[in-house]
Amino acid sequence: MASALPIVKMHGLGNSYVFVDLMDGKVPQELADWPALARAVSDPGTGVGADGLILIERGVQAPVRMRIFNADGSEGEMCGNGIRCLAMYVHQTGRAPERFVVETAAGPRPVEVVESSRFGRARVRVDMGAPHSTGPAGVALGQPLTLQVEPHGPLTVWPVSVGNPHAVLFVEDTAHAPVRELGPLVERHPLFPGRVNVEFVTVVGPERLRMRVWERGSGETRACGTGACASLVAAALSGRAARRATVELLGGPLEVEWTEQGRIFMVGPAELVFQGELDSGWLSRALGKEQGA
Repeated sequence: MASALPIVKMHGLGNSYVFVDLMDGKVPQELADWPALARAVSDPGTGVGADGLILIERGVQAPVRMRIFNADGSEGEMCGNGIRCLAMYVHQTGRAPERFVVETAAGPRPVEVVESSRFGRARVRVDMGAPHSTGPAGVALGQPLTLQVEPHGPLTVWPVSVGNPHAVLFVEDTAHAPVRELGPLVERHPLFPGRVNVEFVTVVGPERLRMRVWERGSGETRACGTGACASLVAAALSGRAARRATVELLGGPLEVEWTEQGRIFMVGPAELVFQGELDSGWLSRALGKEQGA
């Protein structure tokens, strides 16, 4: 039988993840089927309920490494809300100072805990790096892409990568945008063979955007930090907004700036939900089902 597994649930603006702290020890091999565990814990009916699973590990070239698994078990490169939560947790548990670097599959990301009022709540600033195009070969950053999406006809999207891939659509009103209808169609469009996150963005003003998101592997979520960054870049490149803006998500606002030096900075909250453990019997049953037992 598997051993009980300590976990932490945290969220950034309602985008929640179950975290497993692996910095101080090893997990028994029978627990290390992370895609299966991500699917099991993310289920709100029989698991914890979350948008995915994040592992907190010792880094090789930095103090900490982050691995993220989406709710469907697929592994992602980067998570803006998740990295803020990780930064808060690692700092507040005494394993890192206010400023440190996190290794991710998208590369190193410097973080800074700018406010830490009490345990389990903080504001965190993240250097998200420089954006790139996430479109097909030959599509440069700032070049829109036309997708044929039946039965909706041609759609114009702005492909932006901030370590993970995004397709940004500008809409008149996010409240009435067909996120759950169009999101999965764009996510799996043939021009994005690795799938893509999809943002539906309304420009409220030059320094204010409103956004809803369909996340690759998780569906619609209340917030997406990387999506907010991609949306600002697309809005600035298309002349719709300035290079610094508040991005309003379903879960609340993020402050995003794309500097003249080319790097994106994101500032937003992180909050602890609970600490506990996954029952050993539940783990055995959940992982057994995933393995076809």
